[in-house]
Amino acid sequence: MFLILKAEALGALGKVDEAKEQVRQADKFKQERAALDRLLAQSANPTSHIEDLANQLSKPMEVCQVCGCFMLVNDVQQRIDDHYAGKQHMAYARIRATIEEMDRKREEKRKGKIEREDKERKDRERKERDDRERRNERDRERERDRDRERDRDKDRDRRRDDRDRGYVCHHFLVPLI
Repeated sequence: MFLILKAEALGALGKVDEAKEQVRQADKFKQERAALDRLLAQSANPTSHIEDLANQLSKPMEVCQVCGCFMLVNDVQQRIDDHYAGKQHMAYARIRATIEEMDRKREEKRKGKIEREDKERKDRERKERDDRERRNERDRERERDRDRERDRDKDRDRRRDDRDRGYVCHHFLVPLI
């Protein structure tokens, strides 16, 4: 704005060549400012530059699913083959294959770990169940032994009491004469 005012003042004084130079400089600065504004807008939105480029070409394009490069739709087969054989495309393909292999191995490892943990858990549960059954069987056996011992003690006490009273033992069929 300042250069335009200066050019008008120079023009009024009759210095036409200097006024034209001031106007030319003002236009140059205006263009530089517009370019910087566009650059600033592009840095704020990086995809807009790519979209602008694609729109400028105004040909139907698609994005390579492996490396992300823009490719013309219905392009010459030789150019497509060159793209697929290119270093960038091949490197991205190798990276993707490596990542897929790593994911597959990680998944196998995870499944193996889950299966191993399941087996260990089942073995532990089986061992605990077997231990519990053995403990219960020992307890039952001990209880039976106690019951037999009590029965034996009762029978012995009963026979002793019967003998002390003069009764015949029921277990022996011996007549008293």
